[in-house]
Amino acid sequence: MMFTSTIVAAMLASAISAAPAATTTTEVIKLCRDNNFNGCYDVEYKPTYCITSDLSRKGLDGSISSFNTNGRDCIFFTDGNCFSKAFSYNGFSRQFSNKPEIARYDDAINSIMCK
Repeated sequence: MMFTSTIVAAMLASAISAAPAATTTTEVIKLCRDNNFNGCYDVEYKPTYCITSDLSRKGLDGSISSFNTNGRDCIFFTDGNCFSKAFSYNGFSRQFSNKPEIARYDDAINSIMCK
């Protein structure tokens, strides 16, 4: 009986002191099909995860022309799996052609990863 009480007490103590599971926050960036923030979608993502399926579902893969990272550091990729880095950016662009360093990637982004 003493042994059973000890086991039950140990189980209760571990259940009470166990830390809750960590949750991953979800952030949002704005991605737009057209210049000047037209044809936009707010795309949810988890930091450091590759954003691909949401782009595809919304018809944004290979057709992003303006964006706003909402203050997050993001890496934009030309492939669909976050391997072929095109450029890094924090901020917004009303149209790619206004920024020489990213102009060639207009309608060429297929995946994104943000911190």
